[in-house]
Amino acid sequence: VNLGSVDGLIHKKDISWGNIKNSLDSLNVGDKVTAKIIKHDIENNKISLSIKHLTPHPWEGLNVVAVYPVDSKQVGIISNIVDYGLFVDLGKGIEGLVHKSEINYDRGLPSVSELFHIGQQIEVVVLNIDTDARRMSLSLKQALGDPWRGANSKYAPGKVFNGKINNVTDFGIFVCMEQGIEGLIRINELSLNEGDSIYNAFSSQDKITVEVLNVNENERRM
Repeated sequence: VNLGSVDGLIHKKDISWGNIKNSLDSLNVGDKVTAKIIKHDIENNKISLSIKHLTPHPWEGLNVVAVYPVDSKQVGIISNIVDYGLFVDLGKGIEGLVHKSEINYDRGLPSVSELFHIGQQIEVVVLNIDTDARRMSLSLKQALGDPWRGANSKYAPGKVFNGKINNVTDFGIFVCMEQGIEGLIRINELSLNEGDSIYNAFSSQDKITVEVLNVNENERRM
């Protein structure tokens, strides 16, 4: 930042309390900005500036626990996508993290970046708030609902369904019945000729028709 006779540096972490990438995208060379001097190194003639320190931290002066109660549903905008999950802007400068384990009930989750995009609106459930660390944990899958609820009646023994193979193992194949619900066909329940390899007979993503033998929605097993 040109201050006239001297330049000052606004480090990217001092641009915004919120998502840094979005803040950087909103700034252009030649823009006029108002900033606060947070450090002056006279010996090296360096000045550190901050835009975000012109305003209080969003967690200060806001009763986050009251505004975003644990177990409540909230609507937010995806502000950043990382390998371990999604950062969600809930408004008022407050962001929360949806860990990848809280995205859906499927075990075989594709890359997070393949499922979502920055700016996408999603509904989440607040799992935990740490006011000291200023962190909020969110869940997307709990907002969508548990697919196993009612599975005992929907997938009653004797019913026949079409599914898709998720995984092939030495002891059987895992079949996706619907998003979040997976069942196991043990190798002794497969139609294999003597000497046939389970890996030659079945492949991941193959469609298959199955009959339900037993289901336990409490243990999430079929």
